[in-house]
Amino acid sequence: MNIVVALLVTGCGGSNPLSSPTFDVKVKLSAAAKAQLSALGARLRVVAYFDGDSWWRPLYAGGPFRAVFLGKDDIEIELDEVAHFRAKPFPQDQASELLWGHYFVTINVSSSAHNFLNCGAPEGASSEFADQVMEVDCKLIHP
Repeated sequence: MNIVVALLVTGCGGSNPLSSPTFDVKVKLSAAAKAQLSALGARLRVVAYFDGDSWWRPLYAGGPFRAVFLGKDDIEIELDEVAHFRAKPFPQDQASELLWGHYFVTINVSSSAHNFLNCGAPEGASSEFADQVMEVDCKLIHP
């Protein structure tokens, strides 16, 4: 069994490096959140975390920060803009540790000034994000 696992892990390397999916994130602010952020001149910070389960490390239920952390992409946008995430290759040594080559994406949205937003956090398999527009609803923590 150990030989089979070693062959499968080695086979994941290949000449085509694993990379993040291309997708967009549209942030939908409540009226109160938009008014308060506009008054402060704040921007939005949209972060995509990429991680997955490992062949030889214990499984961790939920992300971000599963056993194999592939990286993150951090984009700052104006209140009415869409965050555009484009494919970026992952470090090969980490990508080769992924169980079956599968990984996950977790989105986190915050404001650039005094984060007081309560936002949904889309999370799922990378295939669910590929070429999609993910919508994130945000409201004030204390309206």
